Amino acid sequence: MIKVIGSGRYGEVKKAHYKGDRIVAVKSFFTKDEESWKNETRIYQTWMLNHENILRKFTHYSLSHMITNHEQFEDYITKFILVTDFHELGSLYEYLQRKVSLGVLEALNLINFSAACGLEHLHSRVRGTGKAMKPSIAHRDIKLKNILVKREGVCCISDFGLAVRYYVNSIKPIKIEVGTKRYMAPEILSGKLNPRCFYDFLMADIYSFSLVIWEI
Repeated sequence: MIKVIGSGRYGEVKKAHYKGDRIVAVKSFFTKDEESWKNETRIYQTWMLNHENILRKFTHYSLSHMITNHEQFEDYITKFILVTDFHELGSLYEYLQRKVSLGVLEALNLINFSAACGLEHLHSRVRGTGKAMKPSIAHRDIKLKNILVKREGVCCISDFGLAVRYYVNSIKPIKIEVGTKRYMAPEILSGKLNPRCFYDFLMADIYSFSLVIWEI
């Protein structure tokens, strides 16, 4: 590990070396957030998810190690690990904080030609050969901090711990009010979003993305 580069409600992210000289981001989840880790790894296993504007994953695993608690008893603690691409420029939130000003062309590139493309791919059903198909995916926590800047004018969407996939005739019970309140659509805050209508979750993502555009 090189250094801690971020932390959040699920754990922390470290910059690290992976298989030699490759620099990666290692996201470790708290034990209590195992379900979030499992969900994010399931999303990354989705057929045909790979896209220029979706954060790339390399691997995931769980890691147990022994600790001695305050009563001198030995306990085992488990960390859940997700290894992804590392992007030096950080999140779009951090990037905008450092920028004195953002030109119109760069703003349009960030919005129209990268972040929007990533969200569009996430939301789309993509048919492959035979019966292979990428399902529609709702992110459910779109915000500046969950969009990473790969290079000047190019972004990718990250953090799929709350994301849900849609398969025809298969809508599992979903907790409605999740994500960051500041970015939540009115129908989520009011409890009026229909959990049986997947399209509503996609529209809630669009509302959140519109706030990202406003902030840019």
